Amino acid sequence: MKLSELDSADNYNDVWVLGEVVEGKVHRVTIELLGKAKDLAEKRASSGSKVVCLLMGYQLDGLEKELFSHHADKVIKVDDESLKFFNDSIHASVVTRLVKKYKPEIMISGATSKGRSLMPLVAVKLETGLTADCTGLEIDEESGLLLQTRPAYGGNIIATIKCEDHRPQMSTVRQGVFKVLPEDVSGTGELISEFVLDEEKQTSFTIISEEGLDGETRVNLHDANVIVTGGRGVKSADGFKVIHDLADAVNGAVGA
Repeated sequence: MKLSELDSADNYNDVWVLGEVVEGKVHRVTIELLGKAKDLAEKRASSGSKVVCLLMGYQLDGLEKELFSHHADKVIKVDDESLKFFNDSIHASVVTRLVKKYKPEIMISGATSKGRSLMPLVAVKLETGLTADCTGLEIDEESGLLLQTRPAYGGNIIATIKCEDHRPQMSTVRQGVFKVLPEDVSGTGELISEFVLDEEKQTSFTIISEEGLDGETRVNLHDANVIVTGGRGVKSADGFKVIHDLADAVNGAVGA
């Protein structure tokens, strides 16, 4: 949203993390981003900035406890059957409405398939900027703006981007860029329950099922301590069976 005399930057506060749930569990990138959000919020402490996680989905009971233990000050939870499957149209409408209601200063999301689909839609609806695949997020000491660093021109240069006249300042970050901060199992916070409006549930298509690709139950590359690879000598998909078997035996991941 474009800043103006009637809607100045002073009206925007807090660092939001757009949470993601996969198979009933909080995605690791969400935990990583909560740690970074804590760092950003502390640097904006003079404005009273807090870490807020927006968590959307279905049957989310109890997940807020994990978010609080990983440094969320508040959790806004939208638990509705219409959010059982990811539908970027419904999700974008809900996020946009809540951003307009609560006015976060910063909003960050994982650069997952869902984040890459949802964040651009929300940015367009809010008429603000979005910096994708950031490798660094810092607060400018003089202006208080979010400094969003990302590779550009095929990685030949590193660009630092500021969103001066629009809010929220939006970024996506790949998993593994930021480290998970130590967990505080005694952490508590404020839980806010929100909802999906009937008109937001209206969409041009309906998702009736969702299935993962074969192999998604294996350890992924981001989390693997061991990666087993195969080259041209394997020759065929059948030849990769022994690669998969070895990876399973050592609790590793398959790379090519």
